[in-house]
Amino acid sequence: MKWFLRFFFLMSLCPLMLSAQNEVLIADFETSIPNTYYYAPGGTATVVDNPYVDARNGSAKVLRFDKSSGTYKLIGFGFPDLQIKVKDVKQVEFLIYGENFNSLYVSTENTLDPRTSEIHKIWAKPYGTSNVWYKVTVPLNKPDPQDTLGYLGYLNIFPNMEDAAQATFYIDSVKLVLFPTGVGVESVTVDPKQVELIVNEKRLIEAQIEPEDADNKNVTWASTDADVATVDATGMVTAVSAGSAKIYVTTEDGGFTDTCYVTVTDVIPEYPPVIANFEDVVPSDAPGSGVWQVFSWNGSREIIPNPVKDENNNTDNLLHYTKDAGATWSGFGFFYQDGIYTTPDLESLELMLYGVQWTKLFVKVEGIKNGTPATFYETPWPWAPPSTAGSWNKIVIPFGPNLAGSRIKNILVMCADVSDPFEVYVDQVKLNYKVSVESVALNKTTLELAVGAEEYLEAIITPANASNQNVTWESSNTAVATVNSLGKVVAVAPGTATITVTTEDGAKTATCEVTVIQTGIHSTTAKQNYLYPNPVTGSVLYVAVPSAVSGTVQFRIMDVSGRIVQSFSSPVNGSRTYQLSVRLVPGNYLLKVTGEGVNDMMKLIVK
Repeated sequence: MKWFLRFFFLMSLCPLMLSAQNEVLIADFETSIPNTYYYAPGGTATVVDNPYVDARNGSAKVLRFDKSSGTYKLIGFGFPDLQIKVKDVKQVEFLIYGENFNSLYVSTENTLDPRTSEIHKIWAKPYGTSNVWYKVTVPLNKPDPQDTLGYLGYLNIFPNMEDAAQATFYIDSVKLVLFPTGVGVESVTVDPKQVELIVNEKRLIEAQIEPEDADNKNVTWASTDADVATVDATGMVTAVSAGSAKIYVTTEDGGFTDTCYVTVTDVIPEYPPVIANFEDVVPSDAPGSGVWQVFSWNGSREIIPNPVKDENNNTDNLLHYTKDAGATWSGFGFFYQDGIYTTPDLESLELMLYGVQWTKLFVKVEGIKNGTPATFYETPWPWAPPSTAGSWNKIVIPFGPNLAGSRIKNILVMCADVSDPFEVYVDQVKLNYKVSVESVALNKTTLELAVGAEEYLEAIITPANASNQNVTWESSNTAVATVNSLGKVVAVAPGTATITVTTEDGAKTATCEVTVIQTGIHSTTAKQNYLYPNPVTGSVLYVAVPSAVSGTVQFRIMDVSGRIVQSFSSPVNGSRTYQLSVRLVPGNYLLKVTGEGVNDMMKLIVK
C-alpha cells in the first residue's frame, strides 16, 4: 500500500478507542483517533460538513469521496499500527451515502501482504437507493484459530466499482466489531416458561444465562402482542387485556433466545378455601398446576389417625411431622405452583397445630407481590410456640387489604433450634375469606316493658358465618327507651320507641317496636331465654333461662361448623341466670341450651 496517497486525519497518540460493544472506531471525522488514516487513489477525499443529516446519521462531519472516472476506484482506510488480529474481528461497519449509488464492493486486507491477501470480499448490486444513509455490515467470517493471518490492516471500499462515471459519496462511522472476549454465553432460559395473569397483574420473568460466569449477561425483552402483555427492560411483564402473548428474551452475546408463554384473563379464579384437612382434602406430594403440594425437609411426615381428639379438633386424620435429630432448620410446608391470587376478601390463613415436642416455632408465608417475590408474614422473634406441648392451637395469620392483587405460593412451618426436638401434628389448614352480611333480624320485633325493666335484644345476622358481625344500636326516643352497644333495652318512661340495629357491613337494618308501660302493669307476654353481654369481650357470659323448670341445664358452645368447643352444666337455680366462664378466640358461635322445659339455640359473638 505504500504507493497509495495517504491523508492522515489524526497524528496524536492516545489509547485504542473501544466501546462497551467491543467496537474499535476507525474513523468518525470528529474524534481524534490515533494510528489511523484514509487514502483515496480512486479520486479525492475531503472532510466536510454533513450535508445530509438525518435520523440515521446526525454527525456534523463526514468524509466526501469524489470518485474519478473509470472502474475499480476506491476509498480506503489504514490502521495497521492498531495491531488488531484478524481472528478477533467479527465484522466491519460503516455508513455510506451515494448521490448515484448502484453497486458496492468491500475488501479487507491483512498486514502480511496488503495488495494480494484480501481476506474478505462482498458484492452488492445494487446495494440500495441513492440519497439515503445506509449502514453497511460486512461479516468477516474468517476463522483463524491458528492465527496465521496476522493483523487486519486495511479496509477498501469500491462504490460503483464497474461504473466508469464520476460520482460523489459520503462515508462516516467506520468501525470494527470484535468478537466478545472472556466467558461467552452458551444459552438462556426463562423462568417461568409459562404464566397466567389477571388483567393489571405483574410478573417478573427471569433470564437464566449459562454459564453463570458469562461476561456479558445483557439481554433484551420483547412481546409479540403489547395489547395483551407488555414487558420492560428488566423482564417485568404487565397484563393489559385478555388474550395470549409470547415474551421473548435475547442475549446480547450470541443472540440466544427463549420464550415465556403468557395467558391473560379478566376473570379472577375461585379457589377452594381448604388447603388440607387430610381426609377429603389431601395435598399432592408433587407440584402441579392448580393443586397444593405438601413437602418437608430435614424430617419425616405421614398422615395418621388423630391420636389427640378433643373439643378443639376432633377430626379423624392429621399430618404428623418429626424433625431429624441434629437438624437446625427443619419443617414442612404447602406450595401452590401458580400462586393463589389474593382479593380484598381474603382475610386470613388458619391452621391447627398440636405440639408434641416443641420449643421454637417459625411460620412464614411467601408469594409474589407487584411481580416480584415477597414475604407476607413471618413469626416475630423469639419464635416461641403459642403454648406448651400437649394442646391444640389455632394459628390465625391476618392478611390486610394491601395484599390484594398478590399471589400466595408458600406456607412454611419450621423449627429453628438445633438442640431441641420438634414433633407436631397439623390439621385444618385453610384460607378464610370475607363473608358479606346479607341481612339482619332481631329476635323480637315487638317488646313490652314496665318502667325500669330491661331486656337484651339479639341481632341475628345472615349468613351466620358473616365475617363482620359488628352492629350499632339506636333508639328513636331515648326518653321512652334507651339501648346500649350490646343491645340492652332499658324502659325509661311510658310511651313507644323504635329500636334499630344496623350492620357495619352493608348497613343492613332491623327494628323492634318497644312499648313501655307503668310499673305494676304487665302484659301476658312470656319471657324468653337470652344471654349477655353479646358480643362477649371478656371471659364471663351470663345466660338467662327463665323457661327452665327443674333438673339440670346443659350449655354447649359450638363453632359455626357445629363442632363443640366448650360445654357446661348446672342445676336449675332460683334466679334462672347462669354465669359461664368462657375461653374462646374471637369469632361467631352458637350456644345450645337444653334441659327440662328448655331446648334453645342462641347466637354468640366473641370479640
